[in-house]
Amino acid sequence: NISSCVMGQRYGEGLPLRPNFICTEDMIDITLPDGSVRSYPAGTSALQVAEAISRGLAQNALTAKWEGSTVELNDPLPASGRLVFYTWEQPEGKEAFWHSSAHVLAQSILHFYPNALLTIGPAIENGFYYDVDFQGESFGEGDFEKVEKQMLEFAREKPNSNCAQYRKQRL
Repeated sequence: NISSCVMGQRYGEGLPLRPNFICTEDMIDITLPDGSVRSYPAGTSALQVAEAISRGLAQNALTAKWEGSTVELNDPLPASGRLVFYTWEQPEGKEAFWHSSAHVLAQSILHFYPNALLTIGPAIENGFYYDVDFQGESFGEGDFEKVEKQMLEFAREKPNSNCAQYRKQRL
């Protein structure tokens, strides 16, 4: 029905915004912290919203909250709602960075020590840590460098799953 369609912007896979006719029932309204409301196609991710606001925000956003719940930046937003972005400048951004870093540390440790038992690895006030039982394997000062290098390698790879999926697989 043409009367329920409006001229809007639609995202293409890895492409910039392009004009398109979009049916209004396919749109969601995103309310930003300043109270402004922007309309996007249903299924738009928080990262796509950040890109539409500014390249700087998209590059610096570490996490977002949609309707008060933390969301992965690449996950589609399910419906209209309030969206807040967090960068390194906010405690929530630092916590998200450190939380993700703890996962990368765990992945790196398991890369070299597949029998290691990981206990907890929380983000804390000024970083993160991980308690690890190496099951009798030796781990010393010289091992930190190889684990750190592996962390950088893993961090540079494009993740193929989000944290929730990773946790579910590892448990």
